[in-house]
Amino acid sequence: MKRSVLFIIGLATSVCSFAQIDVVGHRGEPRLAPENTVKGFELAYKIGANWTECDLHYTKSGEIIIVHGPAELKSYWGIDKPVGYVNPSERQRAKLVHKEWKNLPDLRIPVLLDVLKCVPKGRFIECEIKGYASGFAKAFDDARKEAGLDVSQVAVISFSQKALADFHSKYPEYKIRYIAVAADKNGNVKSPEDLINNAKYAGAEQISLGNYMKLDKAYVDKLKAAGFRVNFWCVDNEAQLAKAVECGVDTITSNRADYLKKNLPTFKSVAGKVELR
Repeated sequence: MKRSVLFIIGLATSVCSFAQIDVVGHRGEPRLAPENTVKGFELAYKIGANWTECDLHYTKSGEIIIVHGPAELKSYWGIDKPVGYVNPSERQRAKLVHKEWKNLPDLRIPVLLDVLKCVPKGRFIECEIKGYASGFAKAFDDARKEAGLDVSQVAVISFSQKALADFHSKYPEYKIRYIAVAADKNGNVKSPEDLINNAKYAGAEQISLGNYMKLDKAYVDKLKAAGFRVNFWCVDNEAQLAKAVECGVDTITSNRADYLKKNLPTFKSVAGKVELR
């Protein structure tokens, strides 16, 4: 009996030693379909993504449209203007002009409701605020309700502490996630205290960090000790995944979520150390 109990305890300890990291599909599954399109999000969920991430701009006409920024608006959709000035007629007429995806002429620039409708039951989405203005928060919540999603399925994320703080003051029931770049172009690493203060101001429960390769577990542990979950973005190859595992992050955002999951058994540096969900 004692041996059986010890075996079970040992097995449980072994299982628990695996890091369990949630993977967020960055702008859908952009290596397999155009980023920030309904097709990309549908495909990401179809191949097993629990989380995806999309980019939101609030236009002068009151639409929340899904596109990363003006460079992508031009290269993907052929519209050369600030995203906030795209009107509904332009959005509906626009067709893909990106050389990689010109074989998909039926795709259109989606609005928030189109993307939220792609999220299956029990799955989740991060919505990154790129353009924020008065009226955004209500329009966002209205779209979520119309799509039939529970508020627990949606997280609101942004680089802007002010936008997050304002949204959180209006709709505190949403998960709020603060995005930052951990190190500047010269390699100077931001202090964890600054990140913590910014995240607290934003009302965030998670800090998402880009340019993270100079960080270590002690740095991440400081953020966790302050009560925050930690995300690294973007994690697209074995070396980057190994850094994420080494630092003990909770989630990663990837342009190659399907690739990482399928090839995880071949990554010697993290073999037996992590489960990607």
